[in-house]
Amino acid sequence: MRLDRLVIAVFTAVATSIAVAPAQGAEATQAALAAVNCTGTSSVTYSPAITPQPTTVTATSSQDYLACVVLDGGSITFAEDSTTVTSLTRSCATLLGITPNRQQSVEWNTGQISQAQVDVTTTQVQSALVVTSIGTVISGPFTGLNYKRVSTYANVDALLSCQSPQGLSQLGPGVSNLTITPLI
Repeated sequence: MRLDRLVIAVFTAVATSIAVAPAQGAEATQAALAAVNCTGTSSVTYSPAITPQPTTVTATSSQDYLACVVLDGGSITFAEDSTTVTSLTRSCATLLGITPNRQQSVEWNTGQISQAQVDVTTTQVQSALVVTSIGTVISGPFTGLNYKRVSTYANVDALLSCQSPQGLSQLGPGVSNLTITPLI
């Protein structure tokens, strides 16, 4: 087993045990049983590159979830998603912030697809760029549950890269965590 897969598997097991530990009572047990936690890698490409000048770009985001844990013992063990957004106007000034009403799909190893309606927030947190998608699953497995995907790209100063002569054309590989939890 490759070291990166081992690290992801250990991280997933620890994150899952932490998420389940506080559950108490029948409602909490039902909530914990519906939870999904996936950990993997993420990358994004921008074509053309984002520069200081506003430009229409195509953004393609890909996540490969190598380890998924479904607390009800379901057959989901891994997943992937790829989202392409065309006609997105971006510049260094609009790189960070909130992009509302986007759809993201996750294809599970079972062949089923969950689609979520999300708001995407991009922030620079010290030396990492963090892209957070929060919303609700609107179709497929887990319909009606909370959806949260956090992709972190370490050692990236997105604004500095954006202002370079070549612009910002890609992010990653980074670490991505997907959680699907019941509405509370």
